[in-house]
Amino acid sequence: MVISSFVDGVPPHRLPAARLPEYDETASSIFVTEWKDFKEFTAAEVQAIFRHRHILVRNSGIDLVSFDADGLEILGSLSRTVCLQGESAVFDCCSC
Repeated sequence: MVISSFVDGVPPHRLPAARLPEYDETASSIFVTEWKDFKEFTAAEVQAIFRHRHILVRNSGIDLVSFDADGLEILGSLSRTVCLQGESAVFDCCSC
């Protein structure tokens, strides 16, 4: 089943279309980008891509991240107000 989705013997995520932020339902379900480019995307751009595809970030400068408040802070502010599914929410990971 997996091999049947290959294009000329190449998996879709290895084709140039996998690196285009614009969604194409006939292309790969994986968006591939380099860390240096990914960190320039806005949150809205990341969500627009992630809405339809998984995101594979290559060559990240992060070797090891702990799953704690300090590690999660690398991904973004833990105390910033964010919009989820059209409703605002404030997450404070330290008040658990």
